[in-house]
Amino acid sequence: LDQCIKYGGQKAVFRGSVGDQRVVVKIYDAALFDELFREMAAYERLSQVPGVPKYFGVFGPVECAWAALIVQDAGVPVSWDSLDPDERNSVFKIALNIHRAGVHHGDLAPRNVVRDHNEGSIAIIDFGHASLKHTCHDHCAELLSLQQDLQML
Repeated sequence: LDQCIKYGGQKAVFRGSVGDQRVVVKIYDAALFDELFREMAAYERLSQVPGVPKYFGVFGPVECAWAALIVQDAGVPVSWDSLDPDERNSVFKIALNIHRAGVHHGDLAPRNVVRDHNEGSIAIIDFGHASLKHTCHDHCAELLSLQQDLQML
């Protein structure tokens, strides 16, 4: 681990490498294991959705008060204003596919939309507030709000 991204609130987030793979490691205190398990389940369900980082697993010592979730490092957060029209469409398409997989993200803010440092590709991250029992018809409140934020309406 070579960079602390966030620390506090019973959770720490780091960037690092496993071999040649750049990763993000989220370390959860036991008090947040419900959030950890929700995020883990969302990444597992979304494993085939383009624009969602690859999930490597959850690791931690048996009967310990912490665990670490490891995912592909998909880049750095964007601002809505920094996105060009194609990137805005990409964000919306990824969010739409997440919803079609039955997942409501729960926190579609710029801090959870990232751009890859090298390729420029867009991804949606951080599923700690997700709901996995979501059914919508492509016009739910979260998607409509995202369209407004992206100035697509």
